[in-house]
Amino acid sequence: MSKEAETVFKRRKRSTTQITDNNEFNYTVYHTLEEIYKWITDTANENYMIASREQLSTSHEGRPVTAIKLGAPGNQGNKPIAYIQGGIHAREWVSPATMMGLVKQLIDGYNTNDKVKAMLDTFDWYIVPVLNPDGYSYTWTNDRMWRKNRRKPDGNVCTGIDLNRNYAYEWGGDGASPVSCSETYRGPSPLSEPEHEGVTSFLLEKQQTNGVHLFLDVHSYGQYWLYPWGYTGSKTVPLPDRRDLRSLAMAAEDAITAKHGMDYFVGESGPDFYPAAGASEDWGYGALGAKYTYVIELRDEGKYGFLLPETEIKYTVEEMFEALLVVGERLISEFGS
Repeated sequence: MSKEAETVFKRRKRSTTQITDNNEFNYTVYHTLEEIYKWITDTANENYMIASREQLSTSHEGRPVTAIKLGAPGNQGNKPIAYIQGGIHAREWVSPATMMGLVKQLIDGYNTNDKVKAMLDTFDWYIVPVLNPDGYSYTWTNDRMWRKNRRKPDGNVCTGIDLNRNYAYEWGGDGASPVSCSETYRGPSPLSEPEHEGVTSFLLEKQQTNGVHLFLDVHSYGQYWLYPWGYTGSKTVPLPDRRDLRSLAMAAEDAITAKHGMDYFVGESGPDFYPAAGASEDWGYGALGAKYTYVIELRDEGKYGFLLPETEIKYTVEEMFEALLVVGERLISEFGS
């Protein structure tokens, strides 16, 4: 780790142990995994009419992969599903911070914002702040720039696999490495990792019983809003919902820009970003069948990169919330009963 990165890490680590003066959770700083777990439990308990805690998977080191479910009671559990995950890459701290901020905005808006009320009345929203808890914890204790999970070498030279090259759709192609020491190591087989096992099984089951219509995987950095396919590289292959995927992404990007003036690039993941076989967006669209599947790269464009200052969290949450309102309206118009 560079001296600059180490300095930023230490400053953030000190600041994130603090709670605001009135003993409320501070959404404008980065939080340890333990603080995030406590926040999930507290938020679910304090807002039990519309929020609950659900463990979906367990990590290699035994940590829970936990979602907070938001939705008004009704329809005997048969409401359609919208799913959002963050923290698949350990060093992308603004992703979990944004997930928590969005949950707060949705809870606070349920009784004050007609759009939010409609979103939670019509859909059940499952939001996973940290899909990669072992890796995230490791960034706090050992290596701020760690990316992968913490799978033990198991005969390989290096620890960890890239969870975003391990999905069971076009696994093992371009942009996914067979070398264990690579940052993009794909793992020994598709969906080999326990972090994925419970989450993907849960979503596939919900697709059969409820319908899963949104799959968002939130990363940093670069300011991109991308739709499938990722495995194709520079090739363009058929994408049945390309027009709808692009139009919604453009509308969401307009909402982001209108809030704080930030520009996000909208495009197809592989041709417009880089090839990534076995990635989340291809699984979400191609295997799960969620029509509106995207990978989002949050702030910034590279000045700070993974070491985004805490002062940027508030603005990132605010602009992403505006985008989420646009997404929610589209989901309701197409899939709401």
